[in-house]
Order: sequence, then structure tokens, then C-alpha cells
Amino acid sequence: MAALLHLSEALLGETEIRAVAEIAARVTAATLGVDFAAVAVVEPGEDRVSLVATVGWPDEAVRRVQPVRLEETTALAHAVRTQMPVVIPDESLASPYPAPEWITEMGVAASLVAPMLVGGKALGGLVVNHR
Repeated sequence: MAALLHLSEALLGETEIRAVAEIAARVTAATLGVDFAAVAVVEPGEDRVSLVATVGWPDEAVRRVQPVRLEETTALAHAVRTQMPVVIPDESLASPYPAPEWITEMGVAASLVAPMLVGGKALGGLVVNHR
């Protein structure tokens, strides 16, 4: 409950999507104690999502994975497309969602991708990764 209060306080007065996403990614990473977090949004009128805020992700990794087309087999595309979370408890095991190279390079052990839904529509996704 304290984490939600902290997030609500941090978001007060913010109206820019990038600023809201940066706060959400930062508070999520800190609250969950994860090494990496990101917020991706569906581009209006497009069939793809783009990362608008990241925590811990190397800039080069962000550039390599942008944008994510919704027909791809990534965990982010799947979560947004199906409006269901994707949990990858062990990134070293075979998964229906191939991990980007940087996941292995950075030693990520587990990942979670949750769709961001409003009114039954997916607006994007929240990604968290932990070593």
C-alpha cells in the first residue's frame, strides 16, 4: 500500500506520457527490488510498441529492441496482444518468447511483463527483469 501511495504522490501533476512512464518504471524497480524495468506504449494507429522509459537497461539494448511489432514472439508483444501477463521464472530455460541478447549478456534470471490496460484496451506494457 505504501508503494502505491508513493507512486500516486510522484505522479501528481505529471501530464506528459514520458514523465509518467519514467516515474512508473523507477518506482516499480525500487519497490520490487529488480535490476531492470521498462514501460512500453502502443504507438497510436500502429501495430507496435515502443519503450518510453527504462531503468537499468543499457542504451544500446534499448536501441536494439525498438520498436517491438505486436506480431513478434516476444514476451512484451504477447502480453500486449493477449492482455495477459507473461512470467518467465528462469530465462536460462527454453521459452516460447526468445530473450533479446542483452538479457543473457546482463545476467537476467527472471522476467515479468504485465500489460497496461484501460477500458479493456492494452495501452502498453510494464517489463521487469531481475538478475
